[in-house]
Amino acid sequence: MMLRNKLRRRIETLTWMFLDKEIATAERYELENHLASSAEARRLFGELVDMHNSLNEFFAERQPVAADAIAA
Repeated sequence: MMLRNKLRRRIETLTWMFLDKEIATAERYELENHLASSAEARRLFGELVDMHNSLNEFFAERQPVAADAIAA
């Protein structure tokens, strides 16, 4: 079963809030309920977590280069 666009966007928003540590308790419970009730929501969550981790690695690798350029 495909997630409806509105529900998919909501799960994406809640996931990014969770990953950025900017999620309120009620929103965290909402995310947990979506994840508990839908395999597709769990798959989407996993994809977003992987994307978040990849972005963090990408920027962490480039941060020292930027710091060296500023110091020069």
